[in-house]
This record gives sequence, structure tokens and C-alpha cells, in this order.
Amino acid sequence: MIYTAHLNLEDNNFSGTLPVILRNLTNLEHLLLKGNRLSGNLPTEIAAMTRLKVGDFGENNMTGTITSALGNLTQLEILDLSYNLFNGPLPNEMSNMISLKELWLDNNNISDTVPTEFGRLVNLGTFSLDTNFIEGEIPQEVCKLREEVLIYFTTDCSTTDVKCQTPDCCSRCF
Repeated sequence: MIYTAHLNLEDNNFSGTLPVILRNLTNLEHLLLKGNRLSGNLPTEIAAMTRLKVGDFGENNMTGTITSALGNLTQLEILDLSYNLFNGPLPNEMSNMISLKELWLDNNNISDTVPTEFGRLVNLGTFSLDTNFIEGEIPQEVCKLREEVLIYFTTDCSTTDVKCQTPDCCSRCF
């Protein structure tokens, strides 16, 4: 068993896919991989990292759909997947990340609607979703978070494809 708690490999110009060996880092609390040239999917093996509090995978070349395995990371407080090439819908299982305070998904190719279940993310203070292909109305359950804890919520709500149900739902529209 490996007892590493913090792994910071930001801005190292690493390339290739994330190794599945990460599943062995079960005590890891901070995994910082921002600003590399990582590609491929976010592996489902990440689900084994149940103590993870910060996962920063931003500014890479990661592709595919966002894995539903993230829903197992109930202690995760910050997740940054921004500036990648993720596509497809947001998995409903992400709403199980009940400790989440910051969710950075901007600048990807994410499509479909924001799941109603995201209204269960009652600790979410930042939700950045702009520069994607989100459609439909932002669920009232998510807008309600703006009344309680959600301070910063960005999406492409200035387009005709996304509608905020109340004018105060989005803090910044693109």
C-alpha cells in the first residue's frame, strides 16, 4: 500500500494517458496534474481514490465522456476538468460528490443538459460550465443553490440553447 497524500505534477509537459496504477494511491488527497499534455479518458479506476479531496486535471488534452465513477469520490471538494476535450453529457452520478465546493468544467465539448440531480451538491460554491455545448433550461434545483451556497455559476446562458429559469441563476453568462 502506498501512503502518498499529495501528488503535484503540474506543468511538467507530461504526455500520454493516465496510468491505471493510480488506483493504488488510495490514500491520496490531492492529485494535481494541471497544465500537462495528458490525453485519453479519465480512467474509471479513479473511483478507488476515495480519500481524494482535490483533483486538478485542467489544461490537458483529455478526451471522451466524463466517467460516472467520479460519483464514488464523496470527499472530493475541488474538481477541475477545464480546458480539455471532454464530450457528451454530464453523468448524473457526479451529484454523489456531496462534499464538492468547486466544479470547473469550462472549455470542453460537454453537451446535453445539466442534470437535475446536481441540485444535491449543497456545498457547491463555484460551478463553471461555460464554453461547452449545454442545452435546455438550467434546472430549478441548481438555480436554488444560487440562493443558498452557489456564489459563482457560469454557463453559455446568453445563447438561445441555454435558459436560466430566473435572472439571478447565472452569475455570469457567456
